Amino acid sequence: MISGMSTSKNLFKSAFSGKITWVTGAGSGIGRALCQGLLEAGATVIASDVRPESLDQLAAADSDRLQRKVFDVADAQAFADAAKEIVARWGRIDFLFNNAGIGVGGRADSIPAPSWRQMFEVNVFGVINGIQAVYAEMIARGSGHIINLGSVAGLVPLPAEVPYSASKHAVVGMSRSLALESRRYGVRVTTVCPGKIETPMYDRSPIYGLNRAALLKRIPRGVSAEECADEILSAVAQGKEIVIVTKLARFLHALHRYAPRVSLYLLRRYYDKIHQEAA
Repeated sequence: MISGMSTSKNLFKSAFSGKITWVTGAGSGIGRALCQGLLEAGATVIASDVRPESLDQLAAADSDRLQRKVFDVADAQAFADAAKEIVARWGRIDFLFNNAGIGVGGRADSIPAPSWRQMFEVNVFGVINGIQAVYAEMIARGSGHIINLGSVAGLVPLPAEVPYSASKHAVVGMSRSLALESRRYGVRVTTVCPGKIETPMYDRSPIYGLNRAALLKRIPRGVSAEECADEILSAVAQGKEIVIVTKLARFLHALHRYAPRVSLYLLRRYYDKIHQEAA
């Protein structure tokens, strides 16, 4: 185990040491863990979040390789301005981790229209804004790496998470399409599809029209944000185009791909139980 951990750290250092890395949604969960892993690997880290107080909690806060940048990823101009400031100071952006995202759950007819819109503004347009902010500069330089956080919900349809699943399907499709295009210009794109990760998002996400406790108890326990960040950094360091995090997420993806009828049957049963418990 120790040898494996040492190998990972060496891999991270060779890939990220001295690099300019940018992480959105850095104030908690996967984003914070990514920042800490990148700092340990010797990277310069620009940590972004819409909540300034969350960035104050980052470890290694006194590092001269850590800069905080507060803005909303749904604001295209703010994203573009931040990118210009980073390039003006450091000359380039080597890695952009489009990690910021929000969640919402419940019965689709009970979820208010503003929640649907916000889901797409943050989860989809937040990624689009990030791509537009860095892609041209990376093409001009002939190098760079964009990492977009999708979800297993972007690979498999999930009831009781319809807006979230829709937004993550958009991110996965966009990212995988961009990966085909970008390699011609020396730019890499990695699509990350985590399953359940133990982050504050599950506590913060609203749930409409269903019993919150019944829904959350049906979601199996996941892995820590640190474990997820390690898998992401390892995949990025190896230049992988897609990484699916957690054993259950990999199982669901494989089942839906190779036995879709079985997958859909089990997902219907899953929702039936949630519906019954909410009655």
